[in-house]
Amino acid sequence: MLFENFIRSMVMIENDEVLIKSRFVQVVEGGGNAIIWHSLFGNPKRVSVDTLDLLNIFSSPLSLNDFLNEYDIGENGIEVINDLAEAHYIIPNGFDERAHLETITQEHEKVISASQLARRLDLKLTEECNFRCKYCIHFKSLDISDRINNPEKFMSWEIAKHAVDEYVLLMKHLDKKVSRITFSGGEVLLTWDILERVVLYYKERYEFDYPCSYAIITNASLITVEIAKKLKEYQISVASSIDGLEQVNDLVRITKSGSGTFNRIVCGLDNLKDQGVPVDMCITVTDDNFPYIDERMVDWAVERGMDHLRFTPDTINLFNIPVQELVIWLLKLRAYGKTKGVDVTGGWHRPFSNFNDSALDKLCGYCTPICGDTISVSPAGLIYGCCYNTNSIGSIKQIGCLGNEKKYREMICDNVVGRRRECFDCEIEGQCIGGCSITRESSTDASNPKVTQMCELHRQMTRELLLEELTNWNSDIFK
Repeated sequence: MLFENFIRSMVMIENDEVLIKSRFVQVVEGGGNAIIWHSLFGNPKRVSVDTLDLLNIFSSPLSLNDFLNEYDIGENGIEVINDLAEAHYIIPNGFDERAHLETITQEHEKVISASQLARRLDLKLTEECNFRCKYCIHFKSLDISDRINNPEKFMSWEIAKHAVDEYVLLMKHLDKKVSRITFSGGEVLLTWDILERVVLYYKERYEFDYPCSYAIITNASLITVEIAKKLKEYQISVASSIDGLEQVNDLVRITKSGSGTFNRIVCGLDNLKDQGVPVDMCITVTDDNFPYIDERMVDWAVERGMDHLRFTPDTINLFNIPVQELVIWLLKLRAYGKTKGVDVTGGWHRPFSNFNDSALDKLCGYCTPICGDTISVSPAGLIYGCCYNTNSIGSIKQIGCLGNEKKYREMICDNVVGRRRECFDCEIEGQCIGGCSITRESSTDASNPKVTQMCELHRQMTRELLLEELTNWNSDIFK
């Protein structure tokens, strides 16, 4: 209420409230202009250096009346001040922004308790895989997960059907008309029979009332011509990985016996291409393949008709590449991709993408567990925030009342903007929100070098992307 009164009185220009620039204001300058944002609330804006100068006048407490008596800013200037106030760049002196955010977050918790965040079902059909990639996030998280002792390594039809039925009941209860089911693993195509049975079951029983989109995460090595045709027929989107051209990929993506995987992956990709099935392709960057990946990877994507590539630095293993060197390398690939019509992104792009999602308006998150939007079911019928999380938050019997489960609420509420103390005073606290939960789970504490490394990568990349944005005034990213 204090801030609402403040806004109304400012419009009337007759308030003697003492004002001050928020300590959470962040700035990137370039080319005579700047982008400012609030590190808790977002609200990014492109501004001129004159507006930045005006904002900086309030670096020390100053009443509005005293400001207007000292500076002749005209009607346009008053509008600018109002805009800065509405975005929390200028606040009443003594206004506690963290306390204000906490009040808003407590309101958001009502949405969590009602399970209203859930929108996607992820079926982790198997814990097994025909690959043994050196950096594998699946097996490394499995080793420290409560899933490690579960004897069920392949999901049964009974578990899959039960999960689908409970999920649809929840969607009905929430009055959500569109569903999404993702199939993951291990290597999901080791259980193609269950996957196809789920799709056919859903289409026959639920599709008319609750249209569903489908996706799989696969290494592509088991995609035959017949499977490619079925993926096309069922309109299942495909996400896959390849970690460089042949000799480079085969340094890190290997089979159980240690042989290379490139040709097997490409064979599967060829089958998808022949059937007109697009692929969302990811390249994981490690110490082993980093020295050898260059623009030729983008050219390879162009040759295959791909217009999007994700380059993702290893999420859980510490890499020895200096962060600044990695940033320069990613920016170089991104710039080259633009010349070829290929959008180069990755997890490092997520904080930048989150800028227009303000914690004042909604629960914001870096990844699926924090967003609470995914119900990931393991072969044993246990629920996780995402398919790589290490600790379950319930079972399929609890899908319909997930919001009442303490572990589910804690998973989200303990990680929202403003509640991760180790993130306090980070310039992208409200956009990064602690980064990937798997990185943190695989580390012993917040000061772990891997967590620190990823934090620095996100900060540096976000600033570079903002600088890039300053040259693109027609973008819709910043209003």
